[in-house]
Amino acid sequence: MKFKLPWAKKNHYHPDPTLLKYGVCSGCGHLILMGQVRNKLVIVFDKSTGTTITHNEVYGESCAPPWDNKEIGRDGEIRYYKAGARVERSEAER
Repeated sequence: MKFKLPWAKKNHYHPDPTLLKYGVCSGCGHLILMGQVRNKLVIVFDKSTGTTITHNEVYGESCAPPWDNKEIGRDGEIRYYKAGARVERSEAER
């Protein structure tokens, strides 16, 4: 959906900002409101391709994991970090 500003030039459109407000929870797949304070942002470092690719995963309040960073190593092993210290997944889920 597009909206037109009355003072804008003819045929000048902007995307509807309400579409950018919502995202998908990385844990359960439900819609969440982006920018919500209670959402948890996890930074993922993917080193499996030989170069480091960084992306974010956003979790809702009820699905938030206890770790802050997730690293996928060159060997395919997934490591979790909380406050800079490595934690095991079994310890982090307690």
